[in-house]
Amino acid sequence: MTSLIYAAYRGREKCISKLIEAGADVNAKTKDGHTALRAACGKGHVKCVKDLIEAGADINAETRNHHTALTAASSRGHTECVEELIKAGILVNKRNKCGWTALFWAADNGHVECVNKLIKNGAEVNIRSIYGWTPLMHASHKGHTHSAQEMISAGTDVDVQSFDGWTALMVAAWTGKVDCLEEVLKAEADHSKQNSEGRTALMLAAQQGHHMCLTQLIDAGAGVNHSDNHYITALSVASFFGHSKCVQSLVAAGAHLEHFDKDCDTALICAAIGQQPECVKDLLELGANFDTMGHKQYTPLMWSVIKKDK
Repeated sequence: MTSLIYAAYRGREKCISKLIEAGADVNAKTKDGHTALRAACGKGHVKCVKDLIEAGADINAETRNHHTALTAASSRGHTECVEELIKAGILVNKRNKCGWTALFWAADNGHVECVNKLIKNGAEVNIRSIYGWTPLMHASHKGHTHSAQEMISAGTDVDVQSFDGWTALMVAAWTGKVDCLEEVLKAEADHSKQNSEGRTALMLAAQQGHHMCLTQLIDAGAGVNHSDNHYITALSVASFFGHSKCVQSLVAAGAHLEHFDKDCDTALICAAIGQQPECVKDLLELGANFDTMGHKQYTPLMWSVIKKDK
């Protein structure tokens, strides 16, 4: 690390001026490729950023992993630094090794002002990482509702699917981010989309036990009897993992109690296999057949005994 990079990191404006006057290389890098400008941006030292840019700092310089001063400022929410870099003409859609741009970093960390500033200055909202995720998916994953709203307002495609078939709606359902899920639904997201395993947002909410997300999806018209690649339904998943409230809401919405999955198991059998007595009780009270035989020709009672013995 050079004296100039250290001074930039610490926000020592006078030291930076003196070092530049003495001929310090403003574009010198550490072994990982960090520059004084990136150090100043990462810490939000706006005056240092201005001075370094005026002294000829390369605004698009990259680290070994292709991070820039803009990604450093965006990831930490330093909007004024972002503004200075944009004014200087930085490339807003430059990617790192994972395909992330500055917008990804701002969205993932919930820095809505940075998100707004980047979008207004040409950041691509539908850009995808090497895994096929969009900035909206990352905002939904972390529950950054305001950032999600900004990107939706800017015209992001809410139904873009990652390379394994996930959408922003699925991500919000899986992580239980109710507010983000609501915003994506308002944008008319397709709740019938399936990931590579054939699972919908409703099934993912049921699996994780996110009851509020599940009820929102039901209210939006999500199909409660959709089955995945193994013919497993949301009811079977909720039953296996012991999410009683989800079980009750799914049955109330018309979920079939006697649906058989690929192994010929019903929701009641799944609850018994998963050792979920509360769900077993709920399903029996809701009318599930306790004599139904699943795989290995075992009834729910047989599975309960087997699992208890183990």
